[in-house]
Amino acid sequence: MAPPIPRLADLSFSTGVFPSALKCGRVSTLLKKPGLDQADMANFRPITNVPTVSKILAKLVLACVRPHVMSTGNFSSEFQSVYRAGHSAETALLKVINDVVMATCRQEATVLISLDISAAFDTVVHSVLLDHALNDFGIDGVALAWLRSFITGRTHMSALEPVAQKWSRVYLASRRAPFWGRCSSSCTLRRSVTLSQHTV
Repeated sequence: MAPPIPRLADLSFSTGVFPSALKCGRVSTLLKKPGLDQADMANFRPITNVPTVSKILAKLVLACVRPHVMSTGNFSSEFQSVYRAGHSAETALLKVINDVVMATCRQEATVLISLDISAAFDTVVHSVLLDHALNDFGIDGVALAWLRSFITGRTHMSALEPVAQKWSRVYLASRRAPFWGRCSSSCTLRRSVTLSQHTV
């Protein structure tokens, strides 16, 4: 299986076309936590399984695109913890705690607002992602054509109804996808208002 993969990758990257056969995903569900009511669909998380070769091509592109994206200077803000080496949820929490403690030492009033907005940013419109790739990271030409081909024209089928075998078109890209997750997280954070920098 290994020899055809480099050939497929070369053809795909040189033409700017991601194979349509690799864009089909099967969606299954996973219970979010043990013990939750299985009759309530809100307690399930959708998981999309795509062909392995599709993941390999995506990782190859990520390996090629990441150095370029990182070199543009538009990748992250100083407050971004996700997708940055040496940063994590723990380092973000430590920064918040440190800021609160330092403000308290200066006898300043501190207001901390915690919002769970993760679900609001799980998907992003394709055209928005492509716009960020072009304008923020300077990705154009065949590379942009490949990214457009990669995210558009995707279909999925629910594993809950295997008898129907009906494929549905996908119009939004997941931010958890290897490349797009990094780009869209970066773009969102750079454009967000940093509340911690405003004193009341």
